[in-house]
Amino acid sequence: MKEIIDTLSNTALNDAEKQKWLNSYLAENLLNTSEAADLINVNRITIDNYVKRNLLTPIINRPHNKVFWKSDLLELKQIVAENKKDPRGWHKQK
Repeated sequence: MKEIIDTLSNTALNDAEKQKWLNSYLAENLLNTSEAADLINVNRITIDNYVKRNLLTPIINRPHNKVFWKSDLLELKQIVAENKKDPRGWHKQK
């Protein structure tokens, strides 16, 4: 976020350069549901389940259009890997 603020408040860049930079930044860092599923190796239904359980918060949350930050998905990737190792949490039961 600091990178965005610094770049947009930079007076050395004109508006066209700022717009071009912002478009490329968002293209690199925003992912839709299909791209998110590919990134963390799950299906789209699993992504929707993480959204329903509030483990993942989309930027845009419409029924057929969800958009996520790439950094949020990379943080979730560790949780997904742990769930795949022990899908029902048997190790937690005593």
